[in-house]
Amino acid sequence: MSVRITLADLRSEAVIRLIADHMRLMNELSPPGSNHGFDLQALKADDVSVWAAHIGTELVGCVAIKQIDQRHGEIKWMHTRRGYRNRGI
Repeated sequence: MSVRITLADLRSEAVIRLIADHMRLMNELSPPGSNHGFDLQALKADDVSVWAAHIGTELVGCVAIKQIDQRHGEIKWMHTRRGYRNRGI
């Protein structure tokens, strides 16, 4: 299995769907008021980068990282599609 990592295109329908799926899942699993993940609009900030994982042409996951300073960042959220979880992606 070869995984290709690229900067995510936040205009891509596949990326938008994956972000929506992630937010929906986190809202289902988190107590009210406890989901602090970034939505699509927050992911467009200059200090946030979103990376996409692909196997072939299929988007299988994403991670959002907020830059704190030149050497530090904070993972804001990450999500792997259900069929690809527990496979080292």
